[in-house]
Amino acid sequence: MGFSIVQNASAHEEVYQHFSNSRDDELAKTASKMNDLRTKRIHADYELNRFDVEKQKNARMLVQQAARLIETIEKRCNGEKRSQIIEAIQDWRSRIPTG
Repeated sequence: MGFSIVQNASAHEEVYQHFSNSRDDELAKTASKMNDLRTKRIHADYELNRFDVEKQKNARMLVQQAARLIETIEKRCNGEKRSQIIEAIQDWRSRIPTG
């Protein structure tokens, strides 16, 4: 959509903020679900006592959920509201203090 996203550990949060401030309810919900998936990934990677996310059935379900979120993102960001979403994000970004 033409926005630069940092290429480091903050990238996920930055994408989340962009979608959350897009004035698009579906993208905002998707951002929240995306954050939930990230939390589950952190549990799987770093909290070795969390076996729920390690189970194959759960892992498969989470991958399917991620695929649905990607579909939603592509649909919303390339759909009829694309220009309004870009405008909303640009407006939000213009109000972020820099420096």
